[in-house]
Amino acid sequence: MADKKSILTLNVGSQRVGMARFAAGGKGSLQLNSYAFSELAGDPTIEAGRGPQMAATVGSLTSQFKAARQPVRYAISGQPVFSRFVKLPPLDVSKVDEIVKFEAQQNVPFPLDEVCWHYQVMPAAPGAIEVEVMLVAVRTDALTEIDNAVKAGPLAVDGADAAPLAIYNSFRYNYPDVTEPSLIIDLGSRTTNLIYAEAGRMFFRSFPTGGAAVTTAIAREFGVEFPDAEARKVAEGFVSLGGAYEEHPDPEVAAMSKIIRNTLTRVHGEIVRTNNLYKTQQGGTIPTHIFLCGGAASMGYTREFFEEKLGGTVEMLNALRNVSVGPKVDAEQAGRDAHCLNELVGLALREAVSCPVEIEFLPPPTAMARDNAARKPFLFTAAACLFGVLGASSFYFNSAEKFASAKAEELNQEKSALASVDGKLKQENTRATAEEQRAGYLQAVVRDRVLWLDIFKAINKEMKNDLVWVTAIEPMSKGKPVLIETVLGAAGDAKDSALFGEEEAPQPGAKGSPAAKDDGPKVDALWVRGLYRNFNETGAEVTTEAVTEFFKQLAATNIDPKNRLFVLPKPSAADAKPADGENDSTTKFVAPTAPDTSSWASAWEMKLPLANPIELPKK
Repeated sequence: MADKKSILTLNVGSQRVGMARFAAGGKGSLQLNSYAFSELAGDPTIEAGRGPQMAATVGSLTSQFKAARQPVRYAISGQPVFSRFVKLPPLDVSKVDEIVKFEAQQNVPFPLDEVCWHYQVMPAAPGAIEVEVMLVAVRTDALTEIDNAVKAGPLAVDGADAAPLAIYNSFRYNYPDVTEPSLIIDLGSRTTNLIYAEAGRMFFRSFPTGGAAVTTAIAREFGVEFPDAEARKVAEGFVSLGGAYEEHPDPEVAAMSKIIRNTLTRVHGEIVRTNNLYKTQQGGTIPTHIFLCGGAASMGYTREFFEEKLGGTVEMLNALRNVSVGPKVDAEQAGRDAHCLNELVGLALREAVSCPVEIEFLPPPTAMARDNAARKPFLFTAAACLFGVLGASSFYFNSAEKFASAKAEELNQEKSALASVDGKLKQENTRATAEEQRAGYLQAVVRDRVLWLDIFKAINKEMKNDLVWVTAIEPMSKGKPVLIETVLGAAGDAKDSALFGEEEAPQPGAKGSPAAKDDGPKVDALWVRGLYRNFNETGAEVTTEAVTEFFKQLAATNIDPKNRLFVLPKPSAADAKPADGENDSTTKFVAPTAPDTSSWASAWEMKLPLANPIELPKK
């Protein structure tokens, strides 16, 4: 029997680095012969010093495996990876590269010369006319830092994949019998990857919430350093089941379990949001089969938590379901670690068999070196091939005319087929427009559910010192307190405020008046009031600039780069040149009283107009 091919793989995570050696046999078989993990110290969200530490960790694993100078395929975390799934009209294969490059220039948020990017044409859904292309890109500098750490191992780089794609390849290899729409939740340290698999197609999305977010929350709650919080989470951490379950007898462990549950609840919210995105924008089906993997999935009751939240059975993703285990591997321990081995298995499959997704990244210098090495054996045959090409040229030109005629006939048939579909496309466009309007309403409902939380979190985030603090936050509608108008049925006002003026009441029957349209109130601004200290810790007098700076930070707050919380009108022409000592961006919206040196604090108030008014229920 022929010797099995040895394959070395490396998973470079944000907090843990894993290495494994496999043997590839005949008929696509794969055997795990050894594996090991090594933790990176410190908070994975802090980039400073990560490169040398990563290189040292890779070097330690390389020594353990006695793999110096051996070729390795490695995976990078999904955190720096940008992905986009683009739908294109039917096109000639020869034009795919050109069109996809144009789409990459439009969709990748960085210049193409600053990223390593690749694409793959995905299998078409039954009856689909459009071609779906998966674009994946990563910043060259981020990839180069990881590549240099691997080479310093020292290892020879054979290829690089994104972790979500390696997990998908592992899933397809180990679960060929799963045909229903599936979701893989990969709980990493810094990032959670959501990978959708359905009828030969895939979709993935990453967001920056994972095990490190849990550790950070524990460290903040108990006032300890990140490494101590991580050690305690690993030793005693589990997810609180909530409801009528009895709490842990240790109050600190019980409190930690609730912190973990609160953080994972944010992950559940992102899953719900991504399910809607996958269904509405990608035309996918809500998953019915759910798998869980990743290092953070090792916390107790994590699987039960997602079963409770998602309302279905959640299964740990077993990377060794169709992978055999060598005699030198502890099979029982490997079974416990199987949900953390999917990236390593997916990388090995790239070397052993043909995989559903074969996108890879390499920094330009490494790619050039690999290509040059691969071309060397062919340089000696180039001359002989040249003579063969010259001899085949005459045959080619004789066949070109027949080929062109056949191609023209084929294109005419395709033209007729596409013409018959034109009417159906117009109908589908009309339906799509209606569905987009419905989706917009649902998205607005979802946004309003969490908007108040985002507003209070934004205000709390900007409370960076004890010079300024908030004593009251009151929602306003057209300059009047919403709570009084809604609860008491009488229009409240803000007469004592310097920021809200009297507004003329609408006449009965007029357009927009209650007689014409019984709309519920909309919260269009927040009336925020508070105090600021007249003296700081050193006894120096504090000016109203502390309040102004607090206001500027709030006004610039975003939920994400596309959704602002607060919006301020542009200054009019009359306000273009404010008087000396005035700041036009704040004087209309902030009214702090002058410092009163005889007391310890002075009052202030500010108006925060909402970028998206919130509609309240009708009376």
